[in-house]
Amino acid sequence: MIEFVDKSKRSVELTLWAELAEEFEGQVGDVVIIKNARVNDFQSYKSLNFASSLSSMELNPDIDIAKELKKWFAVNAETLASETKSISSGARGPSGPSLPATFGNYAELKEAIISTNDNKKGIVMRIPSTVSWFKRDDQAPLFYKAVPNDRYKVVENTLDPSNGKAWYSPATKKYYDSYTPRFILTVSGTDFSGSQILNCFDDYGKSLLGCEASDVEHLKIHDTAKLELVFEQALFQRKILKVRAQEEGQGDELKIQYVICGVENFDFAKESKTLLEKIHQLKSKKID
Repeated sequence: MIEFVDKSKRSVELTLWAELAEEFEGQVGDVVIIKNARVNDFQSYKSLNFASSLSSMELNPDIDIAKELKKWFAVNAETLASETKSISSGARGPSGPSLPATFGNYAELKEAIISTNDNKKGIVMRIPSTVSWFKRDDQAPLFYKAVPNDRYKVVENTLDPSNGKAWYSPATKKYYDSYTPRFILTVSGTDFSGSQILNCFDDYGKSLLGCEASDVEHLKIHDTAKLELVFEQALFQRKILKVRAQEEGQGDELKIQYVICGVENFDFAKESKTLLEKIHQLKSKKID
């Protein structure tokens, strides 16, 4: 992800994928013109998504407004970190925005996201789920290498090996001595209505596997038998998964992504009460 700011002192993050992320040559202070980027609006937080077939990008264009913006940034760069706010379509709390999550099941979530008139904003449901499968093959890495204490990806430093730093981040344009593994899992959540393939990222991967991504990396290298046990023990857990369904992409590339955005331990008494309330509501509707 790359963060951009303009004279409004509002910032927005742009996500680049695959080769685009690795080949991006922009530096801090450069001016970028982006056309036809997808605007994501999740939990009142706006971000941009670059679709390679539809979007375009121009770095440091030779136009007056770009030159003016570059000069403005050079003068104000030192104070922007404390003054800049993310673009938002609503108020955000101290720990970030929140989107109300209703109690439901996978069939209801699929029906809701297909039938809504605003499926780009997304729908979130709390779904009592059984974790029935983890994708595990060479094409589905369990984690990626990230900047220490941040989410940006790092790659091996082949640009300037002489500086003694082993890793380089195309997003931050900085070199690092080490990296932090962060989960990027594909799992299947199952309930009485069916199942759904879900994307699961770092913190929620920890909740499902009961360990850090660095532990999985170590076991993958040194003890594959114990790694198998980690995944076996994580299967068929009963959890409350907070799942976000949201349309992503553009044009013919549009598809609905299902992402885990919360994991709770299953409280049988609490969830039974919720289920009974839902049954009562359904009975009331039939009587009416």
